[in-house]
Amino acid sequence: MKIAFLGAWRAPFLTQALHACLARGVPVAAVVLDSKEPSERNLGIWAERTRGALPWIPPDRLGNGSVPFHFVDSHLSDATIGLLRDLAIDFAVNAATPRKLDRRVFGATRHGVLNVHPGILPRYRGACCVEWSILRDDPVGNTAHLMDENIDTGPVLAIKRTIVAPGEDYVAIRTRVYRDGFALMAETLSALATGRLAPADAKPQGPGEFHLPPTPEGFAAMHAKLAAGAYRSDPE
Repeated sequence: MKIAFLGAWRAPFLTQALHACLARGVPVAAVVLDSKEPSERNLGIWAERTRGALPWIPPDRLGNGSVPFHFVDSHLSDATIGLLRDLAIDFAVNAATPRKLDRRVFGATRHGVLNVHPGILPRYRGACCVEWSILRDDPVGNTAHLMDENIDTGPVLAIKRTIVAPGEDYVAIRTRVYRDGFALMAETLSALATGRLAPADAKPQGPGEFHLPPTPEGFAAMHAKLAAGAYRSDPE
C-alpha cells in the first residue's frame, strides 16, 4: 500500500497528522507540499482552537528524516497528477491542502483521496461542525471518508465520536477532536494498508446539512453554554 499526504509545509494539521500516522506505522510513500502556505488568519484560528497543544512540527524531523517530500506549485497541477501516477499511489490523504481537490487528483491514485472531517457526517458538513454540534447538544467527533467533488459528501469509511466530560472548555474539546481525528486517520489508513478495511467498505451518505460558521453571537452562545456546563450529549 502506497500512501501520499497532500499538505503545506507550515500547516500544523499536516505535521500533527503525519506524526500520528508514522507513530502508528502507516507506510507514507510521499508528502506532496503545495507552495501555497496557510494564511495568517487560518494559523490564528488553529492557535485559538488549540492554545499551543498541537504545535507545528518541522516536517523534516518526522520519520527520522526518511519521509520523501515533493514540492509542487499546486496540488491541482499536472506535476502533481504525474507524480501521484508515477509513484503508483494507492491513497492520497487530504492533510490540510490549500486547494479544493478535483476529479483529476482523485483519479490520479488507485483508490482516491481520504479525508478526515471534524464532524459527524452526513448531518455536519462544512465549517465549524464542532461548534454547531455543541450549540445543538449533538455529539462531536470525526468522520473518515473518501472525497468527491462536493464538500464532505463522499462515502464513509469510519466514524469516531469524541467523549466530552462535563464542564470542559472549548479548547479542551476542540483539541481532543483534532487528536481523535488524527488517531482515526492513522487507524483507517492502517486498516486499509493491512486489508482489514477495503475501499469497497465505504458507505454512501444519505441526506445531510451543510454549515457555514456561526455568527459572532453564535460563538458567544457556544462559549456561554460551555461555561455554564450546559452542553449535554451522549457520545454513544
